[in-house]
Amino acid sequence: MTFQELAHRAAAFMGVDGGAVVEHADALHPTYPSEYHGVKGRSVPIEVEGGYPRAVVRARVAEPKLGSLGETHSSTIATDPPDAMEGVIVAKAKACSRCGDSGWLLPCQTQGCPHAWCFKKSNGILGCLPEKQLPAGFKFTCPPCLGVKKLPTPYPTLGELGLAQIHPTTIAPLLVHTMRYDGEASTYPRDHLMLQFKEEYLRCPELLHLCDIEMKRGASQVTKLQKRVNPAISWAAALHQPFDYLAFIDTHSCDQTGELCYSTDPDGYGLTAPLAQLLRSYGGVRLATALAQSSGLKGLVLLTCGSAFTNAQHYAGIMEVMRTYVFLLDLPDSPAHASRCRSQFDFILGFSGDIIIPRFWMPAITAFLVRTFHRHRSKIDLAFYSSFCTGAMPLTTSPAVLMLRRGKDIIATETRYSDHLRRVWGLRPPTCPKCEGGFTELKPTVGGQGHAFCMFKCPVCPFRSAYMKRPQWQTPASSHSYFFTNPFPLSPDDSLYISRNLQPATSVAPVVPGYAPPNPAPSAGHKKKKGRA
Repeated sequence: MTFQELAHRAAAFMGVDGGAVVEHADALHPTYPSEYHGVKGRSVPIEVEGGYPRAVVRARVAEPKLGSLGETHSSTIATDPPDAMEGVIVAKAKACSRCGDSGWLLPCQTQGCPHAWCFKKSNGILGCLPEKQLPAGFKFTCPPCLGVKKLPTPYPTLGELGLAQIHPTTIAPLLVHTMRYDGEASTYPRDHLMLQFKEEYLRCPELLHLCDIEMKRGASQVTKLQKRVNPAISWAAALHQPFDYLAFIDTHSCDQTGELCYSTDPDGYGLTAPLAQLLRSYGGVRLATALAQSSGLKGLVLLTCGSAFTNAQHYAGIMEVMRTYVFLLDLPDSPAHASRCRSQFDFILGFSGDIIIPRFWMPAITAFLVRTFHRHRSKIDLAFYSSFCTGAMPLTTSPAVLMLRRGKDIIATETRYSDHLRRVWGLRPPTCPKCEGGFTELKPTVGGQGHAFCMFKCPVCPFRSAYMKRPQWQTPASSHSYFFTNPFPLSPDDSLYISRNLQPATSVAPVVPGYAPPNPAPSAGHKKKKGRA
């Protein structure tokens, strides 16, 4: 059968004229149509000589693309299956049941089973089944059907390296809303984040949209803001499906009030505002309305100094933002206040350290966001532990605060790393009480499993402390060693736990809890044995 005959048969099957166009099977994922085609297509198995489907042909009617009337897009026809699979039924399913790719697929032979596995991915790399090891006339039965019959798997499968999920079928549209302080010349946090997200949405770039705003003041900022926000609103309206939302704020915070800096005055001093006001000013009512109509996952990341969370007044404002509605805190009559509104943030990530260095934190933040939006949507805390508790950095520099929504309640936890050289249990080390007129930090010595107890000694004077146990309000972070969580914020007594429980040692060698006391010092009348000359 020639190329033209096969194309006309596909067109006749779909009820269009011979001028209908078709395209390669690997050019487009069937679940997410590309923005370069105006209409959706469907898979058509074509019967040819041999009595079995040879190719998957996706026919598309040549209609004008939205926004460009009279403009059509042509394409080509799908190729035949590889020669190694001659005589094997190769069809038709929309995507591989294991990896989600739309390459060459083998359907399950069990009647009524919708599963199919790929033996070659759409971009030519290895599929889930090793093509060269499958026998001629191989009939595929999926593992779930084999499990029902209590039969072992009779065919080999490739490992996880060959099963890279090129295009997850559960991926959701994502709107990334970045707000940057105009005094920062570096765009590293935004670039690092978007570089990874663009790779995640490589097969469906139309499902990812960036609304990047450089926070400034002045009348001209309103026009610039509209030019940034309007495309995001149009993108959300054209989806006709729920979408996820991520707000990413990269700025400084005031050490006295905890408010976030958005610009500078003519004298160079920073201008600050609370979080709620910042979201309303650089989001707008139209964006808030679009968010209220979407039931997707919504998150906020505050890449700011720790005073935004440690200041009690500003932290209360952050809790209010998460407890109520995004952007529309002062508009009680807005549609976002409906009973089915889903415009609240599902999680907020921040930090409580004095200084936050972006290059330390961005790799972990990016990994956390990718896991949250694409893999662990229902287990955000698991995504957090997998991203921040797999290595010592960056929690060695600052604790991290994660706020989650549990029904109507909001749970805020702080995760710390216990550094045996400086910050045991993630707490600030105490100063020596004996060194008068000095500010000497005591050096810790830890012991026990998971730093169960610790003692301190002064590097200047002979001061040594007695051993103290790890505070009871700290719990291990999942199964990760030396990472601990505690409720946030801590009470004043708990934050000064080490200083309040610091007691001098009663003997030369401090007594370790749970161990026998040290041997007593020899008496004055005890004679020491002489050694060899």
